[in-house]
Amino acid sequence: MSWPRRNKYNAQKTRGMDGDYYPSKCEAAVADICYLMRLAGEIEDYAKQVQIQITDETKWKVDFGLIMPGGAECYVEAKGFETDLYRKKRALYIKSDFKQKLPLFIYGHQKVRGRGGYEVYLKEAAWSDGMAPPF
Repeated sequence: MSWPRRNKYNAQKTRGMDGDYYPSKCEAAVADICYLMRLAGEIEDYAKQVQIQITDETKWKVDFGLIMPGGAECYVEAKGFETDLYRKKRALYIKSDFKQKLPLFIYGHQKVRGRGGYEVYLKEAAWSDGMAPPF
């Protein structure tokens, strides 16, 4: 008998409102918010898995890149569990000085008792440069 393969962080692949599959419930919840904000006109657009160059040798794929009304841009990262690699790349991003540097907002999620769902919350605004969080 073979057991279904599990993610090492117990993340469950989840389908978002836009019909795409995401590697975790947290990322799907953040994607749903981005999708609804785009439909409501609160953001112009969003892109998934945006690759940014932190240093000459280091690249990082953040979960989402958002384009706000007026053309302002920011990155959004959905993190249920912080790995060592993530912590190192976040620290490099904050210290670095490169052309693509935009505000970075990190969101987590937690189970809501009694409602059977999850709630997304802002964990950190890393290098927000005075920009308000998108949600």
